[in-house]
Amino acid sequence: MSGLVRIQVDTPGLLDAILAYVNDPRADRNAFHTDLLSDDLEHQLGLTQDILEALLLDGASTREDVEPLVGYLVTYGMAGVAGTPGTAIDGVPSTSSPDVSAPRV
Repeated sequence: MSGLVRIQVDTPGLLDAILAYVNDPRADRNAFHTDLLSDDLEHQLGLTQDILEALLLDGASTREDVEPLVGYLVTYGMAGVAGTPGTAIDGVPSTSSPDVSAPRV
């Protein structure tokens, strides 16, 4: 039954959009990256404005800085968002053992 549903994410496109956001020097960058700040990305992947702002504060500006986050969001999506029923506060599903190979963001 699990082969009946497939959700696709344009991973390179998402990575490029996040890089464009964190490298945008404008103070009002949110007005120019509305597709990245959409409710769809928040609800389906868990990508919030708070996460993007944390990237800015951490000084993320290269592919190497952003790739682990994109990999995590694509792999775990809403299952990895803290506060979602069935997940621990660190984002690891509470019904499974921690995956040490998963990127920590």
